[in-house]
Amino acid sequence: MKDKPSKDPLLTSKLAALTKRQLNDYTLKGVFKFGLLGGDSGLCILLKNLRAEFDEEFYIENMYSLINKHFNYINNSKDINFSFHNGLSGFYWLIRYLLDEDDSLSTYLEEMKSPLLWAFDNFIDNGNFDLLHGANGIMVSAVDQKNQKKFIDNYYCSLKKHAQYDKHGVLWPLTNSNVYNFGIAHGLSGILQVLSKYNSPEQTHINELILEISLSLINRMEYRQEKTWVPCAIPEGNETCFDEGLGWCFGRLSIAYPLLRVAKKFNNNKIFTISDRIIKESLTMETTFKNAKHKLCLCHGITSSAYMYKKIFDLTGDEIYRQKSVLLCEEVLKELLKEDLLVSEYDTNYSILSGFPGVFLAIKSIIKNEVSDWDSILLLD
Repeated sequence: MKDKPSKDPLLTSKLAALTKRQLNDYTLKGVFKFGLLGGDSGLCILLKNLRAEFDEEFYIENMYSLINKHFNYINNSKDINFSFHNGLSGFYWLIRYLLDEDDSLSTYLEEMKSPLLWAFDNFIDNGNFDLLHGANGIMVSAVDQKNQKKFIDNYYCSLKKHAQYDKHGVLWPLTNSNVYNFGIAHGLSGILQVLSKYNSPEQTHINELILEISLSLINRMEYRQEKTWVPCAIPEGNETCFDEGLGWCFGRLSIAYPLLRVAKKFNNNKIFTISDRIIKESLTMETTFKNAKHKLCLCHGITSSAYMYKKIFDLTGDEIYRQKSVLLCEEVLKELLKEDLLVSEYDTNYSILSGFPGVFLAIKSIIKNEVSDWDSILLLD
């Protein structure tokens, strides 16, 4: 394996060329889908990144064209929701992200703040702590230094109110269901990431809940130690539903990475040992993809695994994770550079989770070994 393929500038240039090709197709189709994670907002993030790389007006012009489409949608839509996936809180995050390009956009933030605060209260009242469709998304998009304490205090109180317990520890069901999820996107690990991100040292009650959640996840891992995977989600009363995913939204890495962050933050050797073991065991695992169109995606495809290993390397400095990330990156690049792949698999999908913007952003970060300015949308910052 090459030592540092990330230093090859031709790779980034190729991704830029592929982006232009896709944007031309996108413009010709005249389509638009509103949404940060599930819609076309991912294109704006990608364009901003490529503009910083190549300083071409092509990227900024297309970015503003997309922003205008977002505003037109908001002004004319009668059924806009508040979700992070395809609603107002996701758009709020996007505007904050683009402020360094155009600070005049800040005026729109004030207009959106009150509706988002109402939505946040509604989500936590109903025990909805989902990232894509619940309170976690608003925590990511709307929390700042001025309102952080109020948000986290209300969030904590709601967690305590809706907490349930089984023999392994605390957990929260998905809204209006009997399913318990443990990944970042929809479950226990996402709650852990939010608490770890926004708590402060003097908030001992929140620190205690962080450790309680960590112990709950560890107990579930240890209980299934003889298995080859850990659960993504289990129906109530059923402990036979397991998942071998190695991506961001579910599986081993989605659980072990948040635990590793907690271990580092609290200098907890027990949590570190277990999370490190789970991650190292994953290095020899392989995962299959039933749907070819999801094979590369940032949500749960090969790109997802590659990016998670990069984040683990950034956190630990362990070279074995960088090597794994680069190896998977090369596999993705091999697929990307096939002449007709983008037309055949991604021609109608411009989202950051399952389309080419997310794949390109992650691969660009890996091949350049850079710190991403966008991955807070995945609760990975």
